[in-house]
Amino acid sequence: MPNQVYTRLKDEILSLKIKPGQSIGEIEIANRFNVSRTPVRDAFKRLEYENLLEIRAHKGTSVTLIDINYITDIIYIREKLEFAVIQELCKNCTENKQFQLNLLLTKQNKLFEQGYSQEELAREFIKSDNEFHAMLFKLANKENVLSFITSISHHYERFRMFINIIEENILYELFEEHKLLAECIVTNNIEKLQEVFKEHLYNGIRKSSEKVFEYPEYFTDIK
Repeated sequence: MPNQVYTRLKDEILSLKIKPGQSIGEIEIANRFNVSRTPVRDAFKRLEYENLLEIRAHKGTSVTLIDINYITDIIYIREKLEFAVIQELCKNCTENKQFQLNLLLTKQNKLFEQGYSQEELAREFIKSDNEFHAMLFKLANKENVLSFITSISHHYERFRMFINIIEENILYELFEEHKLLAECIVTNNIEKLQEVFKEHLYNGIRKSSEKVFEYPEYFTDIK
């Protein structure tokens, strides 16, 4: 049960169902999950360690704000590490690997036909987006690199969710970029791949500059 509480809370924080800065309490969560306070306390400690919760003695517990500095750092790390991994994949993108990428893209495209609200589509697309990028690491046999990047990307994950919810057109743009990435990988077009990948990484943060100031309560150091 402690793992279930932790997993559910983490998912709700990363998907912005629980908002940045929102207060949550042990009793409230224990009642909601019908558990004692012990597994809730354990889950809170794990989430605090991951910098998703801030626990303050005598003041309560709240979800951490999204730190823009973390986001730019993670984008930089992904630009260097993930691009290197994709280059490795380009060297040996077999027909089977191409099939797996195309299958994911087909599934991703079908999300736009399901009649989701913008918020629902954003959450479903993030899952599919993560699956697509995870597949790139898997096909390149670099899953440990992905585990490292994922472990330090919690602020970035919430930022992506924020942008995907408030920017109506960005999801289809991301899908089109995924198709271009796959095409560059299959054709081993490294020059075009670098251009498309950089655009893919930085597109969200460029589009977000004004939106961030519309929701200053979600972010650190935004006035």
